Amino acid sequence: MEIHTPKITREHVVRLAKIMPIEKLASWYEYGLFIQFHTQNIFLDKILQDETELMKEITEWESGSDEDGLRFEHMIKENSI
Repeated sequence: MEIHTPKITREHVVRLAKIMPIEKLASWYEYGLFIQFHTQNIFLDKILQDETELMKEITEWESGSDEDGLRFEHMIKENSI
């Protein structure tokens, strides 16, 4: 099942704002700011989560590389004697 949602353009919003009564326009604007603020927070939370996961992967890779390096050094020492 596919849900179709209409695309709201900037022009739609401007037309609606022009015909909206003044007393509703202020609350409508505040609601827009509310949505914008929460959308940005969701976006920032996603960036921080991705960054945290990336740092964890890098740390795991570095520790794995350190272990491989130590094994390699040990193999060289064993073969050089």
